[in-house]
Amino acid sequence: MGNTETSCVKKTLIYLGFALSAILLWLVLRNIDLTRMVQAILGINRGYFALSLVFYLLTIFFRSVRWRYLLEAEPPVGVTPLLSATSIGLMTNNVLPLRIGDVARAYLIGRHARISGVTAFATLAVERIVDALCLLSILGFYLRAMRGQQQVQQVGLRMVVLGAAFVILLACGIGIIYFASKHHLWMENLISRLLGKRFPGASHQVLTLFSKASAGFAALHDWGQLSRVFLFSLCLWLSGAVSYYFLMRSFSFPLGFSSALLVLVFVTFGVAFPSAPGFAGTFHAFCILGLSVVGMRDPSLAASYAFTLHGTEWLAATALGFFFLWREGLSLKALRQRNFATVPASSSPA
Repeated sequence: MGNTETSCVKKTLIYLGFALSAILLWLVLRNIDLTRMVQAILGINRGYFALSLVFYLLTIFFRSVRWRYLLEAEPPVGVTPLLSATSIGLMTNNVLPLRIGDVARAYLIGRHARISGVTAFATLAVERIVDALCLLSILGFYLRAMRGQQQVQQVGLRMVVLGAAFVILLACGIGIIYFASKHHLWMENLISRLLGKRFPGASHQVLTLFSKASAGFAALHDWGQLSRVFLFSLCLWLSGAVSYYFLMRSFSFPLGFSSALLVLVFVTFGVAFPSAPGFAGTFHAFCILGLSVVGMRDPSLAASYAFTLHGTEWLAATALGFFFLWREGLSLKALRQRNFATVPASSSPA
């Protein structure tokens, strides 16, 4: 019965994602001039486009290096396995539903280091928290720098309210996670008391999962590790903003670097919604929304930027991921059948 219910939930999420993507793509395409959009794409500056691609690839590299400092492995995991797992994870999210790329990342890193799949997956939760904090900081910087401009005044209050609500929820989540990982022995004793007598088997499984998961938050306890994580997060998001900015330059948009920062925030929060594989629809709609906020009101030009940006990132990440998948001797079918919770710790060198 449990498997049946899980399957139904998965199917519902898949249908919901495809439906939302279809609706948003329809909303994006219904008001644009396709001929004008294609002409704008064909007329881009190839030099700036190449720079945009280079900085996007740098974001993948910085994301991989940052992960090294979230994983408490002895010996430390090498950059190449991390880059391989990150690239394959991005590719998997681009071509398969339900964003199982994170599960794939957890499984793949377990093949190269003495790390449980659960622990590796928990580090990805820390990664999401750090990214959210970075994006909220970027949003705050933009609102501060652009204070007084009309387009910011129109949406500023709503953005501030939503941002404040998100910060409160995020702070509560961070507090709970930190407490649980810092006082894991107390939490383990509590779990034993609650479940040990009536459900000894379940208690053992929960304790095992909790122990592995809490190990994934080890970076929160070490200020040196945490500072490195934030340093590479800064490099990651600055590279992403520079990539967006150079693509704006390739279209000759009269927008500055701060505009690229805001569009990056919109896109990143937008793709958090359920969608079809590759964030189709959600990526485009929120990219165009971000461009409209910074003053790009022409829907055809905004769409030309959004589709070029999405296509470039999708193709680059997918090609890189398939290369590393071939290098690992795996297939997409094999990844879909993996359960990160049961990944054995490998003794192979990183």
